[in-house]
Amino acid sequence: MIRRERIGSILLSLTAIYILGLAYFIDFRHPSVTLYFAMFAVAAICFLQAFVSFVNAKKLKEIDENAAPSQYLQQWQSYNEFRKKLVRWNIPLYFVLLSAALGLYMVEVLQDGSLRFKIIAYALTFGWILFAYFYLGKRQLRKTENRINSIISELQNLESQFK
Repeated sequence: MIRRERIGSILLSLTAIYILGLAYFIDFRHPSVTLYFAMFAVAAICFLQAFVSFVNAKKLKEIDENAAPSQYLQQWQSYNEFRKKLVRWNIPLYFVLLSAALGLYMVEVLQDGSLRFKIIAYALTFGWILFAYFYLGKRQLRKTENRINSIISELQNLESQFK
């Protein structure tokens, strides 16, 4: 779990750097303040989410495997509560901010496109975002929650055997 959080953090940071590189090196046909603002907003959102993933990995790493069973169980329960609070506000906020920044970017980039092309581009982009949020994201959250709940359940069973 730690490795996955760290890899996610690194990939989001690299994505943000790539976007900043595009903003700096690409010569857009119609550069505007709005276009660059949108690109910097997407990069900033990626950096912020990378930081959140890094903090989550740090919290996981702080769980001491050598602690007494009851303390180890308490650490996992504490992490689970932290994660639930994080998921409750972070994921919706991330998707809303990212969607707004991408929408702003697309308004600028697609300004010369036909109405049909704009509709298709917006539908595909925001359709993918909705699919990622409501299907892929929820599925991943369930998998992680099941994994943590099984760890906690096994630790509770072990603790009850020692009593």
